[in-house]
Amino acid sequence: MILDEGTTELTCSVGLPKNVKIDDTLIQHIVDDSIRNVSESVQFVAVENSLKALEKTDAVITITPSQKPLIFKERIKPGIHFNCVGADMTGKQEIVEKIFEVASVYVDDITQASTVGETQSAIRAGILGKNNLTEIGQFILGNAKGRTSDEEITIFDSTGIALQDLAVSKYIVSKAEKMNVGTIVQI
Repeated sequence: MILDEGTTELTCSVGLPKNVKIDDTLIQHIVDDSIRNVSESVQFVAVENSLKALEKTDAVITITPSQKPLIFKERIKPGIHFNCVGADMTGKQEIVEKIFEVASVYVDDITQASTVGETQSAIRAGILGKNNLTEIGQFILGNAKGRTSDEEITIFDSTGIALQDLAVSKYIVSKAEKMNVGTIVQI
């Protein structure tokens, strides 16, 4: 399920690897009907009630500017995964702090996530500390464990790292040059 207040759901789902099997992408907010059929491999299904959709979903991407929780612990099922992207400044929050009590938490940067990410409210509430956070890079390198059971609830708090943006940009430009597409703009 993608909980969004814009058109970011398009980017999130189209960017998935081809080997990832998705039955349906439930979206709380669809701005334009053209989004429904943008990908051959993903079926977009609009939902009016995101809380009911939580009962059916295995993964949630939150991409909102919310300053209060939109998802509550009582409504989630075991094994669910959250990609929290919307909380990127002090005061933003998309999932209730109590979910952190029962989840394994991965972040792109511990300092940044604990001050401006989704984890900030759980840390302020004393539910978890920085020592409970695992940087995703440590997991990728094999230095930290991932999901240990199908029932484990996991959260990835992505606040955005400039270095990652630069690396992705360099890759995209390189690929575009090889494909001879795009336009170079002098600034």
